[in-house]
Amino acid sequence: MATRKAKPTTSKLLKRIEKCIDERVRPMLQMDGGEIEIVELTPKKILKVRLQGACHGCAMAAYTLQFGVQNAIDEEFPKEGILIQLEEGGF
Repeated sequence: MATRKAKPTTSKLLKRIEKCIDERVRPMLQMDGGEIEIVELTPKKILKVRLQGACHGCAMAAYTLQFGVQNAIDEEFPKEGILIQLEEGGF
């Protein structure tokens, strides 16, 4: 019986997402004293993140997620359909 190869999409995609966050999002957040943590990428392509530092609990957090994080991910990975979800926690 032939074995199927596992899809490497999640781990490879996650590495590419991390690179995008490191290059395009994190510097923007750090300029304002904030930080972002990637919690997980689910099999349904939901990227769970936590905002930290000055971004945690900030009134502009929703704006940051939509127009900062989500836009960067959409521009970098237009065919992937990745959604950003804010996880509670952070500091």
